[in-house]
Amino acid sequence: MEFYLLRNGERAGPFKIFHIVEMLRADQVKESDLGWCSVDDDWKPLKDIPALKGLIGEPSDLADDEGPGAEAVFPDRKSVAKMVENANAARPWMRYLARVLDCSIIYHVFAFLGAQLGLTPPAIFTSESADLVTATGLLMLSSYVWVFVESWFLSNFGATPGKFLFNLRVVTDNGSPLTYKQALRRSLTVWFRGYGLGIFPLREMLSLVSFVALMQDGKTPWDDQQSLNVAHGGMKRSHWIMLFLVIISLLSLKSLVAYRIDPAFRKMFDEQMEEAKSQAAKTGGGGAPAVEGASPML
Repeated sequence: MEFYLLRNGERAGPFKIFHIVEMLRADQVKESDLGWCSVDDDWKPLKDIPALKGLIGEPSDLADDEGPGAEAVFPDRKSVAKMVENANAARPWMRYLARVLDCSIIYHVFAFLGAQLGLTPPAIFTSESADLVTATGLLMLSSYVWVFVESWFLSNFGATPGKFLFNLRVVTDNGSPLTYKQALRRSLTVWFRGYGLGIFPLREMLSLVSFVALMQDGKTPWDDQQSLNVAHGGMKRSHWIMLFLVIISLLSLKSLVAYRIDPAFRKMFDEQMEEAKSQAAKTGGGGAPAVEGASPML
């Protein structure tokens, strides 16, 4: 979706919706200025363009058409519209880290199930496996299944667990939630055009191309094609705390599960614990070596 502005009798553009919102916030254009959208036929004030409704001015007149109970699982359209309006940067790293977190979770779920069912070696869960083919295949399989899981999250909550922790929401340009069909189409496109089916180094090359497009246009090609928008709410203290707790919990859970299912990891951990106890006994629990024959109690 592209926009054009009428300035001093001359047409300026094309602009993305991200740029229009930024110019409005910077007072470079007014809501009353004439604009044209690629899906409209006539020039009209920016405040009257349907695609910008809710992103400028007060979104109080937005219709609540998400259905009863939608507010319980999806932020109201006023809040999402405000998030989009306040998105003064593309923030590709937040989106990338959110996806890495999501992919890491689903990968380790599959690794755990594979190890429990005897389909993969237990060491693959502890990242010690030298079987590159198995690890790559598991990564591709988990990323494919994630396409459908991600679509469910986006259509029901507007965010995946990773996006929620980074306070990101995927919405349509008018701030409404995605249908499952829209979310599935987006996830499949990301899997092909942005993630390269999880294949190295195609994945890294496409990630770089997406990064450049996002920085230049304010949108990735798949979001622009479907008239979708990633709303950034900004990281508040509560989000940083939740993110820290989740990461610590994941690392602790990974070590606990690895200890239970991987004999090699359990043996290595036990040996390290015995060595630590032995060192502590030699030093008498303090910083200086223990004196032979001396009582440990004063």
